[in-house]
Amino acid sequence: MKQSVLLRNPVFITERIASAMKSSPRIADYIGLCYRLFTLEHFGRICAEDEAANLAELEQSEGRVIGRYSALWGLKQDIFIIGYFSKINPYDIELNNTTILFVSEY
Repeated sequence: MKQSVLLRNPVFITERIASAMKSSPRIADYIGLCYRLFTLEHFGRICAEDEAANLAELEQSEGRVIGRYSALWGLKQDIFIIGYFSKINPYDIELNNTTILFVSEY
């Protein structure tokens, strides 16, 4: 059974992400879509190593997961979304904080 994610966490975005979102409603919508996918455990285009790490972390009581989403609609590069979470019970996790940044800012 898929876990549900509770969204009481702060979301941090870098200055460059904020600037890109302000420059285009389409970019802002896309980044919002990526965040929604991330909360549903769709982690985008991550390598096999990151995918294995995400799955291992989700089996633990707390940890970090990472997502990578393609540069689309005017973005010049891919974005990372990194979330730190704790598990409330076997079916619910709570994101403690999330950061959205360009891959070059990692």
